[in-house]
Amino acid sequence: MLENHGYGEVIGSPQAPFLNRLARQGALFTDSRAVTHPSEPHYLALFSGSTQGVSDDSCPHQFSAPSLGSELIAAGRTFTGYSEGQPAPGSQACTSGEYARKHVPWINFRSVPAADSQPWSSFPAGEYQRLPTVSFVIPDLCHDMHDCPVATGDTWLRATSAGTRPGR
Repeated sequence: MLENHGYGEVIGSPQAPFLNRLARQGALFTDSRAVTHPSEPHYLALFSGSTQGVSDDSCPHQFSAPSLGSELIAAGRTFTGYSEGQPAPGSQACTSGEYARKHVPWINFRSVPAADSQPWSSFPAGEYQRLPTVSFVIPDLCHDMHDCPVATGDTWLRATSAGTRPGR
């Protein structure tokens, strides 16, 4: 997940050569809309189809509603979310350095096991056959472009896609 930059700040920008290459080679969604502002309700809606009544970036939350993770598990499939900077597997921390739980929706759902919430360091880089049916990768607040320039996110994503675990 990358965020907080408009279409025109990324697509066609010389600051995002890797993202633009991906856009040319894959699907490019040109008519997406925000659910609301700020971040957390968007992530909750993406993961569960609802903002769960959250309208801010408050923390912590716990929901018993169905979600992408719980539905995959119920169907005999697998889910894991990988979050850069997450202090430990299943961590309930709201923040830690550049890690922000507001961007990690699955940790808020009781039906998703804590073991399905992993730090980025657990991502099976270069061993993609070990990935679950569905996985989310959540960069930290700088690498997701929330607090840093588009070029920072583009560089991180390029290195990540090459199978490395880039730092700053």
